[in-house]
Amino acid sequence: TDSQSMSFDLPAMGAWARRGSPLPLICVACVLFGVWGQWSAYSLRRSMAGETSLLQPKVGVPDADANKYGHLERVIQALPSLQLIRDGAELPTLYLITPTYARASQKADLTRMCYTLRMVPSLHWIVIEDAESKTALVTEMLDYCKVPFSHLVARTPKAMQRVICTKVNPREGCPPGQIGQEAKLWSKARGVVQRNMGLDEVRTMHPANGVVYFADDDNTYTLELFEEMRTTKKVSAWRVAYSGGMKYEGPIVKEGVVTGWHVAWRPDRQYPMDMAGFAVNAREILSHPKLAFDASAPRGFLESYFLSQILKSPREIEPRAMDCKCVLVWHTRTEAPDLKQEKNLKSDPTIVT
Repeated sequence: TDSQSMSFDLPAMGAWARRGSPLPLICVACVLFGVWGQWSAYSLRRSMAGETSLLQPKVGVPDADANKYGHLERVIQALPSLQLIRDGAELPTLYLITPTYARASQKADLTRMCYTLRMVPSLHWIVIEDAESKTALVTEMLDYCKVPFSHLVARTPKAMQRVICTKVNPREGCPPGQIGQEAKLWSKARGVVQRNMGLDEVRTMHPANGVVYFADDDNTYTLELFEEMRTTKKVSAWRVAYSGGMKYEGPIVKEGVVTGWHVAWRPDRQYPMDMAGFAVNAREILSHPKLAFDASAPRGFLESYFLSQILKSPREIEPRAMDCKCVLVWHTRTEAPDLKQEKNLKSDPTIVT
């Protein structure tokens, strides 16, 4: 409740780490950083309501552990959004662009995302449906969520969807036995038309101080991710878990500079990042009126082609999340539900799941 404060026992966690745990110190740092992120988002919401007493956190570190954990206190005290509040500065608005389309798990995915975004201050959610017109499901969800939003629609042209397989090519959705049939995958990257419409919506708002993030509705986000990206000057970046067939993908950082990429597939791409792995200052969107995702980009190159229109070198990227050492977003991709019994026992069609 609003009358309660949040805290964590750092000494106890330190004792746990000393009892023979094989976890390296950086993993402990990530856990503590995550807990603090939840606390900081809560504090920011309290501060915006005029309650500023929580903005002076007191994290106790025993003398014996000062050298081991002292840097963690400095990290959490320097959380970007917290520092902005202390300086009396206005929080930059986060503009989240989310393409969505009708499917069995759509309501569940949007519900999970809604409850996350409710906790994030100074945010505008731009939701673009891949449909001919606005659906009741998304309209009602956005009204219920009570997050500032724009609700748009943009249908993906048929030519950008599935093609007929003429040769075996599993990567393009044409495995053996699929010749002459519609490919299992889209011929082009999904969400291009919708994300470009979202960029145009940001331009119409003409934000003086904001950050743009492409937040797909089937990912899982921590609250601290949004506070990490809020101070983006040009392009910020971090790791994304469960992407590209890897435990995580993302930049390799040395002394605060991006020097390479932890990726397995096509590491020769100029900017081999997942859509969830970067944010862009809104000034870049406004100063590049033709900036857009290229519908003709080869599969897997969509993000790289987009960022190459803004950046001259990976060294311009601003690493976040402890120099990309912590994972703050997961490309979870909700599994399609098994509904094979619906043909035998029909459910009430008026109940929306």
